[in-house]
Amino acid sequence: MVSAVATATHRQGHEAEPNGAFPADPSSFKIDAGLFRADFAPTKDNVLFLTAETFTKTTEASFPSLVTATFAGQTGRQRITRDRATLGYDFTSGSGYFRNVQARLSWQGAKVRETYQTRQSIPAGAPPPAPQVFVPRLRLRDSNFRNRGLSGSVQVESAARIADRAHRILWGFDGSRTKQTRNEDFSQFDGVTGAFLNKIFVGENFPLKRIPDGEVSRYAFFVQDEITLDAAQRFVGSWGLRADHYKLTVTNDALYQNLAKGTAPVGFDQWSLAPKLGLLWRVSAQESFFARYHRGFRNPTNEDLNGSIVNLTTPPVFYRTRPNPALKAETSDSFDVGMRARRPGATYVVSVYYNSYSNFIETFSPTRDPQRPSSPGDPVVYQSKNIRRARIHGAEASIELPLGHYEKSLAGFAWSNSFAWSRGDNVTDGKPLNSIEPPKWVSALTYTSADQWGVRLSGTTHAPQRRADQGAILALWDGRPPTPAQFVPGGVTVFDLAGYVNIAKHVRLSAGLYNLTDRRYWHWQDVRELDRGRADLQRFTQPGLNSRVTLTVSF
Repeated sequence: MVSAVATATHRQGHEAEPNGAFPADPSSFKIDAGLFRADFAPTKDNVLFLTAETFTKTTEASFPSLVTATFAGQTGRQRITRDRATLGYDFTSGSGYFRNVQARLSWQGAKVRETYQTRQSIPAGAPPPAPQVFVPRLRLRDSNFRNRGLSGSVQVESAARIADRAHRILWGFDGSRTKQTRNEDFSQFDGVTGAFLNKIFVGENFPLKRIPDGEVSRYAFFVQDEITLDAAQRFVGSWGLRADHYKLTVTNDALYQNLAKGTAPVGFDQWSLAPKLGLLWRVSAQESFFARYHRGFRNPTNEDLNGSIVNLTTPPVFYRTRPNPALKAETSDSFDVGMRARRPGATYVVSVYYNSYSNFIETFSPTRDPQRPSSPGDPVVYQSKNIRRARIHGAEASIELPLGHYEKSLAGFAWSNSFAWSRGDNVTDGKPLNSIEPPKWVSALTYTSADQWGVRLSGTTHAPQRRADQGAILALWDGRPPTPAQFVPGGVTVFDLAGYVNIAKHVRLSAGLYNLTDRRYWHWQDVRELDRGRADLQRFTQPGLNSRVTLTVSF
């Protein structure tokens, strides 16, 4: 039997306005995507398929927020393309050592191109206190990133009975090889005559590569065994082991040395073992408890090991990034325990977790206080580094109540709640991890009418961030009051109303009103490096009352 399906998607939109006195910089985007899949099934147990995907996103923007007396304006364009093809094979059997087999072979190519055009005036002549003379300049910047690679995997599910215990065994391997290149170019022209001047900007000579060309190879072998421990199948134990090999190979060339200035790039080669253990206790058909442990790891990237950015000519901030060839792989030991239940009157999950990290990778953190004044001879240096010890722990809970179970007149209504809390610490330096989100609670009342239409009213409460590393903010300080301090947004509750209606079998209309009470609020991740004295903090707010309408046609 042969079957096929195709989908096409087109989206377009523009910037969301923040809820404040500062408008968003204008931007517009367009997305086009397509997918095609063809299946060939000679028998009901065997399926061979081919999938092809394409994705393109184009964004154009201008930046009036940057305009000053000497900065006339900037425009930019970004184009992201991604193409992927996958050949797959699935085999299904009711019993045996090869109960289920999945094999995949994929190719992917991705490109990101960004271009910027800037008009500004730069000082010429003697520095202050001499009278300043400015000359206009046109600056064009072009960066290209390309990523292409092959990947493959095989996963086998086996069933066996060993020592009078039932075993469900998953085993297999996966691997990939990816090549990456990133080139940047820059040209400067006379803003009046248009004559070409040079290819130098903030002390960097273009064209250049901020990272060397690299090839990343990943290969992994894994096995997992679920063991039924008792005849009643109430206790299920599991163990697993994954062996990973990660290798980064880099190429040194003249474009990389334009920035590296004699520093040779370094590669990375390491094997890692990741064991895991688990125990499941089925108290009843509706309720169970679980406990799990697993070891994880994260390898340093090409950017961490070899990335470079330089600004030693343009005030007020002089800075550079520095490669760190001594980076080690990050490892973690994670524990979580909890319970889950699915009863006629409630579905709920509760869990707590604790993650302990060794050699935690902190990406491009400053090696000295970034708030002190900088100079070309004493720039702020950013470098990825290992934090010897870090930890993150927290708790999560969710519950959904079908209200019709308690009162027949409320059939179709459901009330759901979810809560998440976490805390992170740099144990080595005794500081909080600013990447940790503050607590969040989402409560929603939903009504669904026999799959024809539905509506949802939700309230999301963001708690204020109680713990912040004040030394991580991006603000200069000359030693005089006021001292820069991290902006910490207050807590807020935001209400949203959304719904859908199935117009026809394959047509759905969805619409929503968001931030119903028009609250002004910030997301912590958008402001966690900003000084509370910054004048344009409202530029980083989330949109006020806004709406969204979507028409979905499936075929």
